[in-house]
Formats: sequence, C-alpha cells, structure tokens
Amino acid sequence: IREHDLLKSPIKIEPPFAYLPKGDGLGIEPDLDAINQYLINKAEILN
Repeated sequence: IREHDLLKSPIKIEPPFAYLPKGDGLGIEPDLDAINQYLINKAEILN
C-alpha cells in the first residue's frame, strides 16, 4: 500500500465498478509531487 496517492483525483471504487474522474482521456491527472517522492534517477533526454 502506498503512503500517498499518485493521482490528484482518486479513482472512486464501488465494487464491482471503478469510476474515473471526468476529464480528457481517462480523466486522470498525475500528482507529480507525489510521483517525485518515488523517483530514483532523474535524467533529461535530448534529441
């Protein structure tokens, strides 16, 4: 179990269904600050 959600809006789960937040695509928006806590190595890739 993670100590922090990685999405800004959680996915609502009411078995047997999961309801995604409304928005473009899947409607999910990552919480980049939370994701950065798990970052091991950060690299910039240039063309």
